[in-house]
Formats: sequence, structure tokens, C-alpha cells
Amino acid sequence: GDFVYLDPPYYPNKGTRPSFKYSRETFDHHELIETAKNLSQRGCKVLISNHNVATFTDAFADTSEWTIEVIEFTRGFPAAKNKPVEILVRNF
Repeated sequence: GDFVYLDPPYYPNKGTRPSFKYSRETFDHHELIETAKNLSQRGCKVLISNHNVATFTDAFADTSEWTIEVIEFTRGFPAAKNKPVEILVRNF
């Protein structure tokens, strides 16, 4: 089967500037979520990376088909206070 990795512009974390502008168009994360679900229904293995925000966790939490893995890392030096939390959403 096919494997699709989706690495869209990250949905902004609380307190960060939105980065939806992707060329001249505004990026539609809800459309990406629907596309991922459609690909899954067609038998594709799908992996999505993004910030750990309700837009993604809520969209994929309603079914056992999808797994959400939370990844926390520190930018820069180990003592850095800025620890972004990202997720990997997958259907395999």
C-alpha cells in the first residue's frame, strides 16, 4: 500500500504567531484533516506531524483507527525554557 507523510505548516501554539500563509494562499488545516481521513479510507498509511493543539487531537480522537503520539523536545540548550510539544498522528 501507499504511505503518505503530511508535514503542513504547523498550527500555532498558544501565544505564537500564526504561520498559515503558505505562498499566496492561507493554509487550511481542516481540509488537510479531511484529506488524511479520505486517504486512510482508501487504504493509505498516513502520518501527520504538527503542534499538539485541539484542532488535531480532537479531529482524530473519535476513532481507534488513529494513534496520537506526543513528542516533547527542548530547543537549543538543555536548560532552555521553550519546550514545544508536537504530535505525530498515524493510522498504522
